[in-house]
Amino acid sequence: MIILKSAVIGLLLILACTRMSAQQIRSTYFIDGNQTRLQLNPAAIPNQGFINVPVIGGVSTTMASNTFGTGDISDIIANRSDADYFMNDKFIRKLNMNNKFNASVNTDFVSAGWFSGEGFWNANVSLKVDLGVSVPRNIFEFMRDTRGMNLESWFDYSSEIHGEKLDINSYMETGVGYARPINNRLTLGGKVKMLFGIGNVRMRIDKLGIKTKLTGIDPHKDWREITRQEIENAQGVASIETDASIEASMKGFGLVESNRGYVNKIKRSGSLGIAGMGMGIDLGETYKITNQFTVSGAVLDLGFISWSKDNSHRASSNASREYSFNIHDYADAIEFSERLADGKVLDVAMLNIIKRKEKKARTTSLYTSLVLGGEYKLLDDKLTLGLLSTTRFAQPNTIAELTLGTAYKLTPMISFSLSYSMIQSRGAGLGLGVQLGPIVIATDYLYFGNNTRCLNAMVGMSIPLGTRRK
Repeated sequence: MIILKSAVIGLLLILACTRMSAQQIRSTYFIDGNQTRLQLNPAAIPNQGFINVPVIGGVSTTMASNTFGTGDISDIIANRSDADYFMNDKFIRKLNMNNKFNASVNTDFVSAGWFSGEGFWNANVSLKVDLGVSVPRNIFEFMRDTRGMNLESWFDYSSEIHGEKLDINSYMETGVGYARPINNRLTLGGKVKMLFGIGNVRMRIDKLGIKTKLTGIDPHKDWREITRQEIENAQGVASIETDASIEASMKGFGLVESNRGYVNKIKRSGSLGIAGMGMGIDLGETYKITNQFTVSGAVLDLGFISWSKDNSHRASSNASREYSFNIHDYADAIEFSERLADGKVLDVAMLNIIKRKEKKARTTSLYTSLVLGGEYKLLDDKLTLGLLSTTRFAQPNTIAELTLGTAYKLTPMISFSLSYSMIQSRGAGLGLGVQLGPIVIATDYLYFGNNTRCLNAMVGMSIPLGTRRK
């Protein structure tokens, strides 16, 4: 199954790039003056300049699914080559009608922030990778049917699979941001970013339909074990209908065609490089309604990447193939049975009858985020209570979270925070943050040894720069 295999490869890539931390971590947002607030709002000025220790100071990742937990994902990676694993009852029972998974990683190679007069500047050079997958349940149910678990007769069998999606996006970012108090209540901030595209893949299977009107085939027959005699005894027709597309941009990436003119392989040779260029901006504000109550809002990653024609490829499939089972010609029957037997029917939309289209430049949007917050300070500003809403318009799945948070400042250098994120974790989103001078340790989803569907953590380290400001 091309989408599942590509998703596993993308996930392995993200895991290989990731060591610590969580993108847009929310647990530390209400720690007053913390520099990690800049990730969620470019107007959230910290109380001191900083230089992040390379890698240790700015690696972040997040993973979330509506179906699979951390243990499930580990099992999927371990069994990615075992088709039987994806058809056993234990796996099938866990599935939703539409199974979604998102993962991302952000690595700051260099980042720093400093005061200049009343304003605050910050700059970064980062690598970002995003993966999004959506796989319907019925694709696995069809695989079970071909393994002899069919409850319907092959005389009037129909299965239509649609909604399979895969998005992978990777780029380098260089950004310069500036924030400044406009008056005693309002602070505005923004960041301008130059983007260097490394790779982008967008796969869609809008329809994969399989229909049969066959006699002489046992509905509980495992098509992997079907004999030549059983094929010869079968009579009728079968068909496969596809509507699918792939768009990809990556240096050294290509689609290889067979002698019949169909794409049968995705090939990458040589090293990665810059395949596109783009720009992006972040915009944010904070506003003090009273001395104790502050509201904030930000729009992050408004922008695009234009991918060059030479490094971009397109292919699509919108076709119907009919197979005839008769005593005069067994070629069609054998080809159809082979597709069901080895699972090729699940790849047919992408690799077997898909045709290459003319190359052309393409443009993709960044995954924009909307961040809204409110916080109230007590006990001479030592205690903060807050509410934070984050919505990331990723592909193919939008990710939304609502977080209740509290933070306590023990000293100007030591603070603690607790949070509760209630949407993605299905009620298990207890978070914790600790700031010990230049070291920050935090997670939005504490791991208690269960099979959690969300997982992140942060260990950051920076070097203080300049004097502290209130």
